[in-house]
Amino acid sequence: MYVVCDDPDALFERAVAAGAETVRGLVDEDYGSRGFTVRDIEGNLWSFGTYRGEGSAPRADRETFAALIDDWCAALVANDAEAIARFTTSDWTFVAGNGITPGSTFLKLVASGDLTHDTMNLDVERVVSLSDTTVLVTTHGTNSGAYRGDPFSADEWATDVFVWDGERWRCALTQLTPTDEDGPATD
Repeated sequence: MYVVCDDPDALFERAVAAGAETVRGLVDEDYGSRGFTVRDIEGNLWSFGTYRGEGSAPRADRETFAALIDDWCAALVANDAEAIARFTTSDWTFVAGNGITPGSTFLKLVASGDLTHDTMNLDVERVVSLSDTTVLVTTHGTNSGAYRGDPFSADEWATDVFVWDGERWRCALTQLTPTDEDGPATD
């Protein structure tokens, strides 16, 4: 059995302290992994290491997604439909108060110049891993721009479903919720 872990040193100490027999001590591999192998009290072999496999998703943490969201915001403010699309799946979808909208519609509006953004500021509030390849990211932020010449500004929450495609995280679904300044405070 091989188990991926982030801190093999601490896990090695715990395993040995719990009575596991060291079969192979902590080793730094040529391919970048650090890990070890132990035998439990029933004779089972357990290997632990940092190697996640070729093409596997990186850690899904707040820092990773804060950087990704910042880059995505920059593409939005640049009003570059091709750059925006690199952050999304081919079937990216929006869900908002006006219903379900294909992301392709959003990208066509940006490409035509009918939808532009002057600002896009999002703060990552929550990251929840649903699996090794699916993550929910909730942000709060403001944006402004113009839709077919009419200016707009928004203060909204967004929950995005990101999936790992073997190379990068891409957004498959965006749920938008405008803030309710008169509603109850949330934590």
